[in-house]
Amino acid sequence: MSGEPIYRFNMAQDSWGDFTNALPQLAKTFGEQEAARLGRLAQESIAWTRTAFYEQHSSMSRPPVGMNGPPEALIYYAFTLNPGGAPQFLEMSTKVNEATAAIVPDSWYVSAMPSFGAPGPRTILLLEHLSDLDTPQMPPPRRLIEHFGQTEGARINALAGQAIASFDATLFRTRPDLNYQPAN
Repeated sequence: MSGEPIYRFNMAQDSWGDFTNALPQLAKTFGEQEAARLGRLAQESIAWTRTAFYEQHSSMSRPPVGMNGPPEALIYYAFTLNPGGAPQFLEMSTKVNEATAAIVPDSWYVSAMPSFGAPGPRTILLLEHLSDLDTPQMPPPRRLIEHFGQTEGARINALAGQAIASFDATLFRTRPDLNYQPAN
């Protein structure tokens, strides 16, 4: 929405074998000539790429239920962890997920831990409508205290302080015209 013109593509794969050269798949779908044209377009228009692999954790995620189509916007939260902070981050995120289900049941996000090339954990918050930002949700630290009580909520919030060195939030608009959503 602001800043550099960046496109982020997320692909869910079930196997490492799914990550092969896209050109044969493009040729199979569109024909050799169109696949070659698309390859040239990509080379001419993309300044740089970066690939990172993440492992999604269902205990930390609330995939969308009942959305009327693709979300209009996404907020990417990229976390930098303190050395050795991954176990605390996992525990805290799992507890935030439990509290969110109880306190803000219409909040949808996918959280993942880093794998190859990924600098740290990330959470992608899905916004069905951009106007959802007009009514901010209860922040996770308050959700934890409301759901677990003051003592346990404070303990879990302390895990975040131990685990997280910093985080960055970036707002992105989605481009349904550039997406392929397979039928489930």
